[in-house]
Amino acid sequence: MRTYDLYVFRNGRWEIQATFANGEDALSEANRAVYAHTYPGIRVTEETLDANQNVIRTRSIFNREFGLALDKAGMQEWRAARLRQARSRNRQRNKIDQSGRKQLNGTASMDDTMMPMIYLVMITVFGFMALRGLNILFGFV
Repeated sequence: MRTYDLYVFRNGRWEIQATFANGEDALSEANRAVYAHTYPGIRVTEETLDANQNVIRTRSIFNREFGLALDKAGMQEWRAARLRQARSRNRQRNKIDQSGRKQLNGTASMDDTMMPMIYLVMITVFGFMALRGLNILFGFV
């Protein structure tokens, strides 16, 4: 079984515009879109389902990209995506947990660094006290 997908480059990414059962229909629609200069890029792919191996094979049979328009649209989309990522990171950084403190993802808080140090000091002090007590009780030098 074969299907033909018509992709158009819109808003900085490739999107499926239409799917056809006949390759000639897909190619004629792609040519119409090229001559109309509607999109900065147009592709047609052929997908073949191999029922025996249960595999879909895809190959490109038509590809027209208009470089300058494609580059400008791609750069605008890239900048918009970077801005969305930065805003998302800022929202993550400024989250407040249930106790009213800010949650700092990826950074150590005072509790994270001080508690192990306190435990280490306590274990060391109690260890020396235990050794001193054994020395006093049993008279070891």
